[in-house]
Amino acid sequence: TLIGTAGTSPVASSDGCKIGITYWQEGCNVKNVAYTAGVRSHQGLLVGAGKPKSIWLSNCGSSGDTCTSAICKCETPTMMPNMDFGNPVTTDNLMYLRGSGDPLQWSNVPTTSLALAITTTVGTNVGGLGNIILDDASAVDASYLRIDDELVYVHGAASRGVLAVNLYQVTGNPDTGSTCACSIVGNSTGGGSCACFPQEVMTGCTEGGTLGTDQALGFHATFTVANPGAGGYIDSITVVDPGHGFIGIPEINIATGGTGCTLAQYQVFLAATSSSVVKVERGALGTTAATHTVGTSVSKIDWPLRGTANTPGTQYYFRMAAYNDAGLSNYQYYEHAISELSPRLLPTFGGQTVEITMEGGGVTPANTTIYFGHRLVNGSIDYNRSKTCDSVTVADIAGTRLTCVTPPWVGKSHDLMVEYKSGIIRRVSYVTNAVNYPAPVLSSVFPVQVIAGQEAVITIAGLHFGLNQTDVIGAIRTSTGEKPCTPLTLTSDTSATCTLKADPLIPHTGNLVVGVGTTWSGGQQNTTASGIESRIKEIDPPAEVQLTLAVDIETIPEGSPARAPFLGG
Repeated sequence: TLIGTAGTSPVASSDGCKIGITYWQEGCNVKNVAYTAGVRSHQGLLVGAGKPKSIWLSNCGSSGDTCTSAICKCETPTMMPNMDFGNPVTTDNLMYLRGSGDPLQWSNVPTTSLALAITTTVGTNVGGLGNIILDDASAVDASYLRIDDELVYVHGAASRGVLAVNLYQVTGNPDTGSTCACSIVGNSTGGGSCACFPQEVMTGCTEGGTLGTDQALGFHATFTVANPGAGGYIDSITVVDPGHGFIGIPEINIATGGTGCTLAQYQVFLAATSSSVVKVERGALGTTAATHTVGTSVSKIDWPLRGTANTPGTQYYFRMAAYNDAGLSNYQYYEHAISELSPRLLPTFGGQTVEITMEGGGVTPANTTIYFGHRLVNGSIDYNRSKTCDSVTVADIAGTRLTCVTPPWVGKSHDLMVEYKSGIIRRVSYVTNAVNYPAPVLSSVFPVQVIAGQEAVITIAGLHFGLNQTDVIGAIRTSTGEKPCTPLTLTSDTSATCTLKADPLIPHTGNLVVGVGTTWSGGQQNTTASGIESRIKEIDPPAEVQLTLAVDIETIPEGSPARAPFLGG
């Protein structure tokens, strides 16, 4: 609703620009703002529950007021913006709202398409997760993707997976404008000198089955057989799950079935890979998991009212202002943002109470979750690499001071993330490299001497080893190389045992080193590799000596008087 007709450059009146019916008409302008439309604006919105549209409210309240196409001239404006003392007057300018309660109505941006059909309605991994291949995953920076009428939640960055499995290699040169290719049964296309290698075909297949790899990275494919029996051969291979995280080209083999299948000489299962594989949670946000064909459009969700690219949720933004006879103050906007954290160095055994100062922390502890850990490449919380700071409390009525009790952990550096949820509102704030855990300290080893050529078990005492076995490794560093503890067994935050296998090339003389933390847990930190407190020494085993003495004496017969001196007689 537009109030007043004060011209293009209204100025503050000499009497202090009181808020009232006399002065609003003149376009009181205590802040000296240049209103390009020549009018002042006080706007409000009336939203009806369950209605698809909202109505702008007018400040006009008298019979002499006029509103034409939502441009109102108020002869007698009210003193309360947007409300005529409980009897709001509406304009004819309507605003239609998108029903954000239905995730399929959220705006989305077409980004890429499926490079591999999705043939199953369930995730093939634990927790309902599955792997899908996109034509291009470089533009996927959103937490959620839309495929037809299914939403999927993206877990982590893209990696390598298997797009297809072939039985023949392509050789030769195609006709101009064509490409050489081989079918699953060895038929070449592309013209020219295109051919498939080997020329022989497999035999003996009596049944179909499944394909897999010796790496537990999720790959799964099925195959069917034509002419089962002595002349049976594989006539189709369908990749059900491309897998995720392969470093190189995986070796494919028959996992189940395929009885009697004998590959031709030089024939192997050839994996064609793609680096645009993403791990997703199927059927997210109440949608239904479905099958999808190759080439189906994939869109990323453009969250309604989001402030940043990866902060989802329908959100309500509030602003506050004060007013008196001189006019309105500047608006104060409140956001969700972390200001400070104390302390930043956390004990490895946990139990430390930390205090966080922030804006918008809320007043209900149950709505807030605090994490120490890491974020995914798209900016969202990596829940698999983060731990919660429990026993959250809100220390004031404004939600600006939070406290929580830290978990036991290790690591060189972790982010602080505060997640607020209330209904459909979700806000996440973070501080990069906010906290760290102390580096481990090795104070003594026992025994300090071990026998050469034998297995040695060393007890290590120190500090800050943590409480998680998978976060700790150990080794001995010698002048001829380094040998790991196999294993290093963690017994507490202050002690561990290291088993050193016998090795003729690397003696057990050197300094023991304990490494705490991994890339997963924020980075490794090591004890120092020098000093008497960490040194052990190898000693030779006990010697067994056999001596042969030459006897150059005459035997004295029994009963002879000459034996008397030796017998004490």
